[in-house]
Amino acid sequence: MLPQAELDRPVPPPGRALCLGGLHRGPDTKKPNPATKSPVTVDGKTIEVAIAPDRTFALVGVSGFGDSFTVRGMEKAASVASGCTGVDNGVLSFVNGGKTAPISTANVSFEIMSITLKC
Repeated sequence: MLPQAELDRPVPPPGRALCLGGLHRGPDTKKPNPATKSPVTVDGKTIEVAIAPDRTFALVGVSGFGDSFTVRGMEKAASVASGCTGVDNGVLSFVNGGKTAPISTANVSFEIMSITLKC
């Protein structure tokens, strides 16, 4: 489950960082707009996903995947939670050997990953 502190931090635009957390700030207000947060089931695992209010990106929790995850699994969780198509635009899949290559959770220092949504 994503800690509330992660959801309360401001979020940079998608694709700018792999480790993101928080709420998306609206363009005309200084008050944060709450992200829609929900657990989804992907390949038998419960994954926490928060959808940005403007539906341009999702924040996907790493811990629900267990010992390892794939970028493809992250995209699938974002897609299931949002009803849109989740697409990773980061470099993680390129440096790790592709979107289906397993990534050990012990080898990453982030708890959530930003996935771009195509609605």
